[in-house]
Amino acid sequence: MEIDSKSVGLIQFVPDESEHVHAPDPDELWQESLVLYFWDADRQCYAFLRIAQTPNYKGGTAQIMLNIWTPAGFYKHTDDLYPFDGSGRKEKSLTIGKELVSYTYDGNFHWKIDDPTYDVKANLTFTGYHKGINPLPQNDGIAKNAIPNHTQAYGGVKGEVSIKGRKFAIDGYGWRDHSWGRRDWLSIRCHRFFPAIFSKDIYLTNISFVGSDGQLVKSAVLARDGKMYFTDDISFVAFMGEDAVSNCGGRCTFSAGGEKYVFEYSPIAKSSVIMVHGLAMTEGMCHVRWGDRKGLGLTETTTNPHWGTARPFVFPSSPGVIDNGVHTDVVPK
Repeated sequence: MEIDSKSVGLIQFVPDESEHVHAPDPDELWQESLVLYFWDADRQCYAFLRIAQTPNYKGGTAQIMLNIWTPAGFYKHTDDLYPFDGSGRKEKSLTIGKELVSYTYDGNFHWKIDDPTYDVKANLTFTGYHKGINPLPQNDGIAKNAIPNHTQAYGGVKGEVSIKGRKFAIDGYGWRDHSWGRRDWLSIRCHRFFPAIFSKDIYLTNISFVGSDGQLVKSAVLARDGKMYFTDDISFVAFMGEDAVSNCGGRCTFSAGGEKYVFEYSPIAKSSVIMVHGLAMTEGMCHVRWGDRKGLGLTETTTNPHWGTARPFVFPSSPGVIDNGVHTDVVPK
């Protein structure tokens, strides 16, 4: 895939050898996470799966975030302090629990779930459309403390999901993520992640983070017509429920390749609210519209702007004003 000339040096392609499972360093907050989303609209099956090893945290723990939406019901099994002694870590695989959930890399990316507590099983394989990329800046602040070494890619997912004996053959779009390094969840004031896919050749990944120091990090990558564009000219609006945590869709706007894009997200089902190390994260599976095009995606959000009782950060690009004064640039038009 061709990279837009303005993007060279901003998108980093990640070598295959980075996809192995990493040995931890001594940092208490060191983690390695593996993520898989899939969207199979024909069978009305969707998933957000994430596992992470956090071997130095709370005496050796892992995180499991298993969420699968199907016509048979919504399966949710999440735990941010699942016991982990390191025995499930191999060079190219990571297993949490005896057989609860496992990831294996052999050029493709394989996931298995066997959860007798809720009578759920899954066997899934992700095959990438392109080499893994890291579009996120790797500087100090929030990037260093919360989002280092990210590998992302779109692809296809095939396999099977069984919920209480009802089986679904999966054949849909997928997105994967692999990251390792220091992950301080409570260094995040909020973040927005609204990926979407319209076809094998048209997809986007985008993200914004606000750190505890007030740093705002934003980036988006759009693949279209055989080109991959990078931009940080992006804004997000998340639609939130009365609880101010559960999200129910949103909007993403950005410019790339000389064009302006507006993507509208509407929820497919209720979102999943997940606690991780004291921070609430919400995953909402969504239909996505871009003009006349229809796609699939999600709205992932965290919202912790007060940091207890602290003053929230409000930016010039935000849709609100916090400072006292007369503001001539925000009058009605």
